[in-house]
Amino acid sequence: MAADDRLRDAYQAAVRANVDRNTLVDVRSDWKRLRGRASRDPQALIRGYALLTQELRAEARRVRR
Repeated sequence: MAADDRLRDAYQAAVRANVDRNTLVDVRSDWKRLRGRASRDPQALIRGYALLTQELRAEARRVRR
């Protein structure tokens, strides 16, 4: 799934950028929760992944400044 690939890439970039560990743990928790709901509501999964991806990218940009 492309959304999962984008989220994985954003997560790895956030790790490399030294985003706060608590933020990363929170994202992993949300990611896992969303995956658990995938079969019931695939559109919510895609929207949730997009939001997490945006959050990680924003945090990585903020840390780099």
